Amino acid sequence: MFSMKNFLSSKIGNAIIAAIVITAIVAVAWLPLLGIQGWIGILERYHLDGLIKIDDVGSNIATSIYTYFMILSVYIVIVALEMLLTFLKAKNIINISLTYQKAISFILLVGFSFLLTKVVVLNLFEKVHCSNIFLLVVLFLVYAFFFSYKDVYRKQGATS
Repeated sequence: MFSMKNFLSSKIGNAIIAAIVITAIVAVAWLPLLGIQGWIGILERYHLDGLIKIDDVGSNIATSIYTYFMILSVYIVIVALEMLLTFLKAKNIINISLTYQKAISFILLVGFSFLLTKVVVLNLFEKVHCSNIFLLVVLFLVYAFFFSYKDVYRKQGATS
């Protein structure tokens, strides 16, 4: 009925998600003031410019639009893989009722997203250079959020 382990892990998960959301809100709030080049300047100041680098496209507006389309392309990859997982789950081809099955699905989704983003998306947008670690961390956080809150990743027997 009530498990202290599940209660504690859900509270820790909610705290991590809240910290990520607050950080994202602050970053988005400062984006109009600093612009894309301002964020790149902050990364350079702290010697983190190896994480992500955007070559000069032209004006700030062109750089923003270029970056927006790159992020949109990564989002399309994530949505396509989610739709594939939903389809496979609906057809009972895969089953994520056990914890290890959910972990394997998580690892496969992050891995396929990483490969598709690195091989397809970042090759289309050649002016964006992203480190492998940065891309893996971002995809890990996105899928951790999805696995925490979306019904697609819940146990199959729990909805019946």
